[in-house]
Amino acid sequence: MVSSRIGDIAQNMEEQLIARLKSAKDFAIQLDESTDIASSATLLVYVRYVWQGEFVEDLLCCLTLPSSTSGAHIFEELNAFMTKCGLEWVNCTSGKLIQ
Repeated sequence: MVSSRIGDIAQNMEEQLIARLKSAKDFAIQLDESTDIASSATLLVYVRYVWQGEFVEDLLCCLTLPSSTSGAHIFEELNAFMTKCGLEWVNCTSGKLIQ
């Protein structure tokens, strides 16, 4: 029961963030790839955007990567997430543009 409720809350929070990003139009992303002690590669994607006149930073997603990570693998995983969420690459701007 508790884990189901936590899953529901997490899903709702993700939906709210995606809706904010779609309405904010422009956003910037920052990627952080790391490997744990079991050699599992993880990609953390942070997003920065303007919401109600304030700069906001959030964790957009945490993606599991193949053991051999190349730029192509990272882009494929991130692009699949962006496509699934309906986020457009044209709205992903340089961090300098929204600072």
